[in-house]
Amino acid sequence: MRKFLVVLASIVTTVSLLLAILIFALSFFLKGGFTFQFANQVNQQTVTEYLEKTDSLDSFYQAAEEEGISREKMDDILNQPEVKDYVGGVLQEVINSNLEEDGMLDEEKISELTKEFYDKALEKEDLVLSPGAKERLENFTTSYIVDEVEPNLTEAQTENKVISTITPFLQQILQPNTRSVLIAISIIGMIVIFVLTIKERRFFHYYSSIALFLMVFFLGCSVLSHIASTFLKGQGTISIGQILVPLYQTGYLITVVLFITFILFFLLNYFIERHQDLKEMVPF
Repeated sequence: MRKFLVVLASIVTTVSLLLAILIFALSFFLKGGFTFQFANQVNQQTVTEYLEKTDSLDSFYQAAEEEGISREKMDDILNQPEVKDYVGGVLQEVINSNLEEDGMLDEEKISELTKEFYDKALEKEDLVLSPGAKERLENFTTSYIVDEVEPNLTEAQTENKVISTITPFLQQILQPNTRSVLIAISIIGMIVIFVLTIKERRFFHYYSSIALFLMVFFLGCSVLSHIASTFLKGQGTISIGQILVPLYQTGYLITVVLFITFILFFLLNYFIERHQDLKEMVPF
């Protein structure tokens, strides 16, 4: 009976830890790594292509020209490295809003990102605008993001059956409470294993087995996503292969941490068992 309970506790602990780590990795991917890799591929061409697709390119250039910025200068601004950070920040806010239950985009945050972008971009181009002109340009860009870009992205997600189906699920599992519950279950499971195996001093044996299973699982997932990234690199304007990079990088990092944990538990188990053997051989 005790053996059965130990195995059951080990399975529950393994599953809860697996889910907790997966949620952590998914959270990092959706709330950081994904947007960084996506934005890293953005340039003046991809921005103007999007503006053309949404019939907004002319109005965007017109707003800039009204404030004394020529089309050529605006193209130069859109081709600066800062535009990658700006697009990444905006995309991150859109993703965050869709993962929140209220689904509200933080307009104040978008306004801050826009102001920061124009501060850097105008300084690099040696363009000096009056405070009023700069504010009008920032307001136009912020309004465009809030009124045009965000609804378009949200509509695209809604029309995509896969995304619209998994979004409520992601909203639920990415809540802090979900991770807290899984971590609590893992801790309880490890305590149960400790209590049931303290007599034989075998708890580190089970802990190392759990770490080994998780390490192999994440190593396999990382290798598969790395292979997929290699094959999908360079396909399309926004490379899916590049977007997968933070996914397998995070997986490799988790694998290394689990490997160190496994070695630690394995050595502790070895020394305890060695000590037990010595005690049996020399009982005094």
